[in-house]
Amino acid sequence: MGTEQPVQTLRLGNAELEDLIAQLERDSGMNSRGSRRESRRWRAQAQKTVVIVQDESGARRSLVMAPRNLSTGGIGLLNGGFLHPGGSCVVVLRDVRGKAVQVAGKIVRCTHLRGTVHDIGVRFDRPVNPRDFFIFAGNEYLFNAERVDPLRLTGRVLVIDDSRSDQRLIAHLLRETALEFEYAMTGEEGLRMLDEHPSLALVDYVLPDMDGISLLTEARSRGCVVPMILVSGQADHEVRYAAIAAGAKEMLFKPLDESLLMRAAAEYLLLRDIQARDEDPFRATAKGIGAEAIEACIEEIHELGVKLGGLLESGSLEQVAGALTHLHGMAADYGIKALHLRSGIALQKIAKIESAEEASFDVGRVVEACRMARGPMG
Repeated sequence: MGTEQPVQTLRLGNAELEDLIAQLERDSGMNSRGSRRESRRWRAQAQKTVVIVQDESGARRSLVMAPRNLSTGGIGLLNGGFLHPGGSCVVVLRDVRGKAVQVAGKIVRCTHLRGTVHDIGVRFDRPVNPRDFFIFAGNEYLFNAERVDPLRLTGRVLVIDDSRSDQRLIAHLLRETALEFEYAMTGEEGLRMLDEHPSLALVDYVLPDMDGISLLTEARSRGCVVPMILVSGQADHEVRYAAIAAGAKEMLFKPLDESLLMRAAAEYLLLRDIQARDEDPFRATAKGIGAEAIEACIEEIHELGVKLGGLLESGSLEQVAGALTHLHGMAADYGIKALHLRSGIALQKIAKIESAEEASFDVGRVVEACRMARGPMG
């Protein structure tokens, strides 16, 4: 029996639904400090999602449910009826590009709330990365680990920082882990030690011979896939966005918090399976696209990068925006993540300014990404 037209059984208005979800979050103490959960639950942004449920006879029904929250391991939903725990299902989620992604799982909880409304818990068969499905705003750190067992953190951490006291502080904050530490005093020394493939690198923004973003850009251009977190003594979120565009996994600000640093390490040492999509931020990774088509795309991106640099010098804001929009779309289609992020940041900046010169830094980062983009054989 095939899947039928989705049926909506949850009879709640938008305002009533929002109030109910907010109340459930307060009651459950979502993301509270005393939580025992290992994975953070992110508040769902969509009000509706389709869930394909399979009953004992093998029949499949498509139900429209309201998502409550999403974590790496599962999703909470509201449904207008009872569902048997243990049944298989497929949750249809929309990623940040609007593409429907089917995630298989099992129903592990069905709790009656009121009237016909039931709270449904689904555990995914394989972990997901909530970042794939959320457009995050603001300055919140996007770490999925909520509670970390320090002894599970193993591997080698490279600290690139010319301050001995800061080196000792990082080691002290992570003293309860099983991590091993290595240190570099300069950017050049750090680049050499990155070739030895540490598990994680913490990079100070101010180094004697270069800034942290320059180090990131150079490392990524050499094909380095080590997860790198930038650390700065000054809280500047514009620099943070630029660092992420350059290939940083995140940027932390001093004074460093032990719990936050532990969660940051866990994100890239324990959740490697859901981070795999970001291993090389300059490589085209779209599935189902032939190498010949990718190489043609990369060549066009290189040419557009040169053109964009010229347009920036000419001062034509409209033409710069047009080239950025073209690059932003190509980067999304071909999976060139750093270019997609950088061009998006530059487009946001251009929408708020009146001259191309004001966007020179952000557009310059896009030109760099165009130069470094490469295909599967790069």
